[in-house]
Amino acid sequence: MGSFSARLGASLAVTALLLAAPATAQGPATVEVTIDGSQRAQPVTPYAYGMFIEPIGPLVARTLWAEMLDDRKFYFPIVTEAEDKPPPPNAEGRPGASYRKWRPIGGADAVVMDQRDPYVGKQSASVSVQPDAPRGFGQADIGLAAGKRYVGHLWLKGDPGAHVQVILAWGDGAADRKVVDLPAPHAAWQRADFEFTPAADTLDGRL
Repeated sequence: MGSFSARLGASLAVTALLLAAPATAQGPATVEVTIDGSQRAQPVTPYAYGMFIEPIGPLVARTLWAEMLDDRKFYFPIVTEAEDKPPPPNAEGRPGASYRKWRPIGGADAVVMDQRDPYVGKQSASVSVQPDAPRGFGQADIGLAAGKRYVGHLWLKGDPGAHVQVILAWGDGAADRKVVDLPAPHAAWQRADFEFTPAADTLDGRL
């Protein structure tokens, strides 16, 4: 038996307020404007103007970011769905944004949140492995495109005897997944890289 811990690896809106000067008793002053078309300034950079997007809920994380996993630093504890707590309401009183959750694999007691030596933040996910059944944690509902290469990494430490794998599944069959064996853990944090190329499109990829 052993254990391992892991850590997976704006727009600016300006509102201008135009205040109208009160008219005097004599009426508004005459304003003369002269435009000299021969005087030209440098072109406005195309990056200065474009679109505005408000980060409502997971809108930005689901559309603009390259990262595809939620809660990559394990801010939330890894628990079963029955133990979930509803997200707190936002500032406007509506239900807060909900994100995909990491779920334990191999039983509700497979993962504990370890605060002894977190890689980042206040806690890391620690898995107690067993020789007779896989244990760990996973995340589902990941959109994947067939033939596209997906790369990632995690930070790992633990007992040298622990056998750690990362699996990406894009279907339910044995051929609809890829398994990557990671290096044996050490007592200190080390980076482990992995990559996948799924063979089919899916909206329910599972890591």
